[in-house]
Amino acid sequence: MVVDKVSKQALSDVTVMWQQGALNGGTKTDEQGRYELNKVPVGRIQLQFSLLGYGTVILNEVMLNTGKELILHIEMEERVVSGKTVVIRNKRDKDRPMNEMAVVSARMFSVDETNRYAGSLNDPARMAQNFAGVQANGDTRNDIIIRGNSPLGVQWRIEGIEIPNPNHFSGIGTSGGAISILNNNNLSNSDFLTGAFPAQYGNAMAGIFDLRLRNGNDKKREYTVMFGMNGLEAGVEGPINHKQGSSFIVNYRYSTLGVFDALGINFGAASVPRYQDGVFKIHLPSRKMGVWDVFGLGGYNTSSFYSKDYDTSGRKLNPLPKGFNTSFDNFMGVAGVSNTYRFSNKIYGRGVLTYSLNGNFTKVDSLFDQERKSIDWLNRVYREDKLSAQYVLHAKWNAKHNTQLGMYYNRSWFVMKDSIYLTALQTYRRILDEKGAADLMRIFVQHQYRPHDKLSIIAGLHSLSFLYNRQTVLEPRLGIRYQMRSNVWLNAGAGIHHQQQPMITYFHRIRLSNGIDTATNKNLGFSKSAQIVAGVDWLPFKDIRLKFEAYYQSISGVPIERISSSYSLLNEGAFYYFINKPFLQNAGKGYNQGVELTLEKFFSKQYYFLVTASLYESKYKGSDGVLRHTAFDGTYAANILFGYDYRLGKKGLLSLNAKATFLGGRRYTPIDENLSQLAQDAVFVDSLAFSQQHPAYFRPDIRIAYRLNWKRFLRNGP
Repeated sequence: MVVDKVSKQALSDVTVMWQQGALNGGTKTDEQGRYELNKVPVGRIQLQFSLLGYGTVILNEVMLNTGKELILHIEMEERVVSGKTVVIRNKRDKDRPMNEMAVVSARMFSVDETNRYAGSLNDPARMAQNFAGVQANGDTRNDIIIRGNSPLGVQWRIEGIEIPNPNHFSGIGTSGGAISILNNNNLSNSDFLTGAFPAQYGNAMAGIFDLRLRNGNDKKREYTVMFGMNGLEAGVEGPINHKQGSSFIVNYRYSTLGVFDALGINFGAASVPRYQDGVFKIHLPSRKMGVWDVFGLGGYNTSSFYSKDYDTSGRKLNPLPKGFNTSFDNFMGVAGVSNTYRFSNKIYGRGVLTYSLNGNFTKVDSLFDQERKSIDWLNRVYREDKLSAQYVLHAKWNAKHNTQLGMYYNRSWFVMKDSIYLTALQTYRRILDEKGAADLMRIFVQHQYRPHDKLSIIAGLHSLSFLYNRQTVLEPRLGIRYQMRSNVWLNAGAGIHHQQQPMITYFHRIRLSNGIDTATNKNLGFSKSAQIVAGVDWLPFKDIRLKFEAYYQSISGVPIERISSSYSLLNEGAFYYFINKPFLQNAGKGYNQGVELTLEKFFSKQYYFLVTASLYESKYKGSDGVLRHTAFDGTYAANILFGYDYRLGKKGLLSLNAKATFLGGRRYTPIDENLSQLAQDAVFVDSLAFSQQHPAYFRPDIRIAYRLNWKRFLRNGP
């Protein structure tokens, strides 16, 4: 289907042309904006969509396989007519985000990229680590560091609404995990933003994954079966009603190591990670009630480590010392329904209602007295249920003016309980003991003004209210994109961004001198980030893009301790556990600044490359007033990616992809060895917080894939 990018109105009479070498063909869209191309040879093809008064869309090297129809939904941007003659230049829009309001620090990414990039493991978060200003928080998880910000500042969205962390083996308050619950087979082209977001985004300071689920095939039934290190999975999609264009798609996955363990095959790991997940979407267009979509995704995982499996040689990956048994269960799920209703050719509204839940259960048994006595050393229960509602009105008044007005509201119910055994006192103490509810509300308005084709100005205002402790803030946003020459664009963005603290921070308890446990952080406000970004995009050739961006972020209102210390919540997310502190105040400050460079050749002529580099500085102040490096200040990051496709006869395709990553070493705090020996626990030198740096990091990745097209199905092999 082909629609207007802003109004989503179907476009008829769009000329659709395809070409593969000397072969070509075409058609036009009907009154519903639909098109269908038949008898197109498999392999990589070029597509072109053109309509008078709209910018031409060109898709190069789109892969067409057997066994699965290629479904492409195209959005075209209307040109502003300033005279009698309209000159439309063909331009690739792959570097432009799906969201027309995002003009800086944003890009669209495709499912093909998450499959193709070496080391991405079909994971959107690991794929994003290749972009400028983004780096991994570690090899074993997919948490990402964006421009020196904590991974806690990353927000995940599905179908336009915020969701819990969609990753297996994730910790409390984190934004990543070991394995993604998201399934590439169900994703469509999506946006990734790294700063100065437009007004529709809120409650995030670092980055946004704005993900879209694709519709199932509304013409034919199709099946997918996959087996790899990420899991054993199966999926099916197809039409529900051919006349109405309704469809469904569903996918289920189970952990590969769990399957092997059930078959009695053991790889020698201290714990077998067991997980399963699923995702679905039902697409139901109607003539009178608009378009309805029902969607959902979720996953469950568990792992256990036992003292009997402890191996002093280090061959088994038991993270705990001898004498501890640990079990860890984690879950996440979201189900929702959305409705898109068109009031007129200029105005449409989209409402989304979701119910989500996420949480984990952790239990640690400590064995003493030559392991004859078991003590329930740690028990932790964390669960949050959330009912979220969002409605956004879109109005395209004409080619020059476009307005969005939206409201988001959620109600959270949470249970946070834990108890830890204090060996010296031979008693238990609760650090979390809370059961209650909280409300968060966001309202935004933004307007896009295009006086002519070369200039786009987006201004907006976003408000954020945490009703639990009556905190409310206003956030102005501004974005500008100017086409200086036919192949050169200048971009700039600025705005204020606030973020709510992780829920467990508000309810961290401490025992006072009178013996009463009290939560001291309930009145904490939002953290604040004032951001400004400026950049230039240059397309020296039709398939090559050079992009440069410079940014500065001034951070304030960060929770720090009331006593003098180096602690700041800006450094949370550096570890797999949360270092909660009592008696916090919103007095911490910091800043991030840097420059980023991207040189990219889009896939054409059977190859692509991507070179990204960033030089940055990330610093903060705790309550002791000392300016220090944050835990995420690695100084520099660079990636080099390359890929080439070899055609093997008429049916086969060999894909070779390579990647090299260079990162500055992570910061750390040295240990006081003498005090640590006395305490029988790690004691860090607070005055030297994050003063040391690990050696520089280098990692190569290689991906070799073979694709074989048979008559009715496709076979892939990594």
